[in-house]
Amino acid sequence: KGQRTMVCSSEATTPSTLLRAIAGVWPVVNAGRVLRPPLNLCLFVTERPYLPTCSLQELFVRPYPEAIGEVEAPILAAFNTPESLIREVLKEIGLGDLMERIEDSEMVHDWQSELSLAEQQLIVIARVLLAEPIFVLMERLGSALDADVLRHVIACLERRNITVIRFEQMQEATDPTAARLELGPQGRWVWTPAPGHDATTSAP
Repeated sequence: KGQRTMVCSSEATTPSTLLRAIAGVWPVVNAGRVLRPPLNLCLFVTERPYLPTCSLQELFVRPYPEAIGEVEAPILAAFNTPESLIREVLKEIGLGDLMERIEDSEMVHDWQSELSLAEQQLIVIARVLLAEPIFVLMERLGSALDADVLRHVIACLERRNITVIRFEQMQEATDPTAARLELGPQGRWVWTPAPGHDATTSAP
């Protein structure tokens, strides 16, 4: 917790495979196992975001426990995010003009076709900022966001004490201030802590 981490590999699919195993989307095979914080403390940002066709207000409905089951409208309304907070967080990440562009926050939009990939990713990041999980695990965010925007996004997350874990291909793993987990073939790995932390360790 608290140590920004870069997970990388020269094999293009390895970091994404690990991310999906951590999320529970892909099964762990052979004798492997995944130890992670509870999912309610984590949010995942994939390389290709999925934004449903809905209103902007609905995009920012806060997550609610699955244990609620069938959620009645009065209960669900308690998870709505005030428009003023949506406007504030969009401005913080550089989408301050979006509220004016769409005019009505309750109008339904096809976000996949109306927004660029970078704008879609920023919407997802805005949702993370409002949810304030302990950890955010992000897959190849640099493929959609340029370096300056990515640095700004990470700074916004860390101001809220959200621990950032990035999953990148080797050539994209360029953050010298982050801890680094380099994944090799046959289950080998090398852990290099962030500057000022513990010594490097590895698995044979």
